Amino acid sequence: MRVPNSICTLAYVASILLALPSAHAETWPTRPITLICPFGAGGAPDIIARFVAQELGDKLGQNVIVENRTGASGNIGAGAVAKSPPDGYTLLLGTPGPVVINKLIEGAKQPFNPDTELTPIIVIGGSASIMVTSPKSSATTLQELIAEAKAKPSGLNAGVPGLGTSSHLAMELFMRLTGTKFTMVPYRSAPPLADLLSGQIDTGISPTIAYISLINDGQLRPLAITGAERSALAPNVPTLDELGLKGYSATTWYVIMAAAGTPAAIVDRINEIVNAYLKAENGQKMLKQFDVAAVGGTPKAAEDYLAGEVDKWRPIVKAANFKLQ
Repeated sequence: MRVPNSICTLAYVASILLALPSAHAETWPTRPITLICPFGAGGAPDIIARFVAQELGDKLGQNVIVENRTGASGNIGAGAVAKSPPDGYTLLLGTPGPVVINKLIEGAKQPFNPDTELTPIIVIGGSASIMVTSPKSSATTLQELIAEAKAKPSGLNAGVPGLGTSSHLAMELFMRLTGTKFTMVPYRSAPPLADLLSGQIDTGISPTIAYISLINDGQLRPLAITGAERSALAPNVPTLDELGLKGYSATTWYVIMAAAGTPAAIVDRINEIVNAYLKAENGQKMLKQFDVAAVGGTPKAAEDYLAGEVDKWRPIVKAANFKLQ
């Protein structure tokens, strides 16, 4: 039986349309890629983004340009990626703020929905914070600090680098698990080094890398690490879990994301490159430099990781009842 030409034509067109996504993924990238960092130049997110961009560029044969789009606690940069075409040419170096925390604080007021408008590609890793006191403090151990805080509810203060940051939430989790109440003192631009050194701040909590030189010089007293494992920068400082807060873990993590709807083949290719980088010598060197414990894994593993972070921090944010500055 002779098949009508019109049916043959339709079948031919359909076969072309079905092949388009895979053909697009196979030819990607044909032009430079932008990796948006939603924070300023010179900080850990920016520098990590530049290391990852270099690796992606080398492996993909195209320039990967890091663009710093700051503001609104990371929402401006992350929102730009969420609203970009899902073609793999605009990526995000995400952190807890714009990816998880801001939505828990702002709800529908966040200008984009990270759950539905961004797709996770890979979690690079997480960097723990460290709790410290001044040598002038009467509390020389974590147990002594907890006891003093319980004896003086809201009488002690804690310095953190901004409300809604990973360090702030780590302190909120600490208070929840220990039954203590500190007066939170947020600092907009930097950890409260001067006030800690002078003893005006009773305790501070910030990424380990921010305090390690002063700890090594004996100007700050380390109490505990907030991560699940000890820090390579301060291997003699125990974790909060080791000191009795079982299951405690709070880190600043870094994740590569793209606009929702980005072809799976592109997502998988980026995932493959970054996973290999985390295991390679140059990737290991980068991780060590920023005290980052590698995570890696599949895009589905990244999705599950972020979902777990949402579940962990939702009750903490609700209990804290604060607003972004």
